[in-house]
Amino acid sequence: MKVIGAANNKWFIASAGWHDCVSFDGMMRDGGIPGTDQYAGYTRGSGKSCWAEIPITFADFYNDYLSGGERKYGVWKIEDVRILSQDEIPNIESEEWILKNALWGTRGVNGEQPLKYIHLWDAEEDHLIKIRDEYPKMEEKVNRILELRNK
Repeated sequence: MKVIGAANNKWFIASAGWHDCVSFDGMMRDGGIPGTDQYAGYTRGSGKSCWAEIPITFADFYNDYLSGGERKYGVWKIEDVRILSQDEIPNIESEEWILKNALWGTRGVNGEQPLKYIHLWDAEEDHLIKIRDEYPKMEEKVNRILELRNK
């Protein structure tokens, strides 16, 4: 997953979403990742701002933020991430970025599991159809995901 964050010579930090203020080793990030539904509309912080590729998915990062327990993610050793060059920074306004990073909160097929966020792009087709049928505001996004995945 490509994320915006802050880095120094030892650490990289990033914020998963709205109100996720991550502070470590004199750096701070807040506001989440631009181009996602969980983005606060601002990116603020201290430290050298940069984009990096982290070794987890956005769903794992966001679920960790919402867990309420001790965080596993948000701070990485610099050698565990790959700092991106200018030409590797994602186009956060592209359809591909938006659709591949769209998350959906689910409690499983029968609604009996603990709340967990998944990438809509990776959801089973029957799950996507159920989401589309029950939530009209998701129709356009789900239809586009189905169309692109079935090409």
